[in-house]
Amino acid sequence: MTRFRRLAFTLVELLVVIAIIGILVALLLPAIQAAREAARRSECQNKMKQLGVAIHNYHDTHKTFPPAGVNYGWARDSADYPINGKILNVSGWVMTLPFLEQQQLFDRYDPKYAACNYTRNPPIDTVTGTTAVVTTSAENAAVVSTLLPAFLCPSDPYNPVLSDKGGTTYNPYNGNTGAKTSYDFSVWYAELTHHNYWNRLSTASRYMFGENSDTGIQHVLDGTSNTIAIAEQTHNLIDGAPNAWGYRGWVQIGLDVAFYGINRFDVFLGSWYTGNRDRIVGRLAEWGTSGSLHPGGINITLGDASVRFISDTTDVTVLKQIATMAGAEAIRVPN
Repeated sequence: MTRFRRLAFTLVELLVVIAIIGILVALLLPAIQAAREAARRSECQNKMKQLGVAIHNYHDTHKTFPPAGVNYGWARDSADYPINGKILNVSGWVMTLPFLEQQQLFDRYDPKYAACNYTRNPPIDTVTGTTAVVTTSAENAAVVSTLLPAFLCPSDPYNPVLSDKGGTTYNPYNGNTGAKTSYDFSVWYAELTHHNYWNRLSTASRYMFGENSDTGIQHVLDGTSNTIAIAEQTHNLIDGAPNAWGYRGWVQIGLDVAFYGINRFDVFLGSWYTGNRDRIVGRLAEWGTSGSLHPGGINITLGDASVRFISDTTDVTVLKQIATMAGAEAIRVPN
């Protein structure tokens, strides 16, 4: 009786093997994705740590932290609040460039000219006593349109370049398209209301940064380890525009973690909004708010340059207490 040796798998055996491989992939894929996100989150935290160190090095040199920005050309309601000199619309990150290993880019920036030519209710120039004017240059616009990896979160895949059909509201001068930032200074959203507003607030109400702010470590009475200095934002939002790293256009004031809370991806805007109202993770509803693509919260840099991850379930009252720098609240930053 002749015996035959089997040289291949049967179809049933092959299907069983494929099914087992599929199950293993399904089990391993979430773990792989989680590991990748953990690596991205760690990279993000490292970037925010470097930004915290940079503003401290700036402080060592200039005896104050950089302002959130200098001499904005816009405010929502008021044209009678003065600024000292011309409209500059420049972000404090421009001044921090030498401490971020960007000396060459900093040397290209001419501080005599504005970073952005946007104006709305222009303030009074205290030097001339007349309405402040804005004068910009193509070179400054090119500088602040440069995409810098130091300001970009690796977990956010959305377009890091600002889109503005008019080319004047959210983008710098000369047709350049602005470069977004994932990280910005902690600023009270009321900065939008009046020019030079930070200087008119009571000490207890101030955040660490604002337009023309000059905070020193000695002013952070709640403790630098208990006060937010830098927060995260996503590149995608509905109302307004994300912040640019190099300039301050309309509603680009910085970030207020207590504005509406963290990771508000639900569309809760007024009836004027007629677009997609689906909840899209990573798409913030409002300008000046904080969010990230890290599951469950955002990274923050504290006033001592340490970095913490803070949950998006943190109560807004607590967020306000850790955002103000001299409110005398006995609050420690929650995990």
